[in-house]
Amino acid sequence: MKTVRKTVSVLLVCAIAFAFAGCKKDKKISAEDFRSKMEAESFTVSEGDAPCKTCLEAYHSTESGKTVTIIYYEYSSAENAKSKFDSQKKSFENAGKGDSVIVSTSSGRLRLENDSVLRITVFVDDMIVEAFGSDKDTLKSAMKALGY
Repeated sequence: MKTVRKTVSVLLVCAIAFAFAGCKKDKKISAEDFRSKMEAESFTVSEGDAPCKTCLEAYHSTESGKTVTIIYYEYSSAENAKSKFDSQKKSFENAGKGDSVIVSTSSGRLRLENDSVLRITVFVDDMIVEAFGSDKDTLKSAMKALGY
């Protein structure tokens, strides 16, 4: 009986460990990392004018006219970033009431997609990365390059 309990306990611990191993916590990137990774993905990066500590805008367009914009926001505090994220979350949820829209909201991530546009927002500490555009493959590739 003791052996069965030990075996079950070990299996349960292993199952929990494997479950959490698949959970990836997003990590904050620096403005310098954002700039270098976006330039490596052939984006044009410029200073943004949003009311925050640091704002960088990365832009990419294709010959067919599809575009992607990815904006890096660094706020003076995590509370300010969270407030902006919560505001965007409400906007995503309201947009999800339309036709053919996929909305996903999870802790620190938002995703909105319809037939023509993909929009992703990632919130980590005092930073938000917001991506949107009609070139979905380029957007997904750029977000992957950023680690999101």
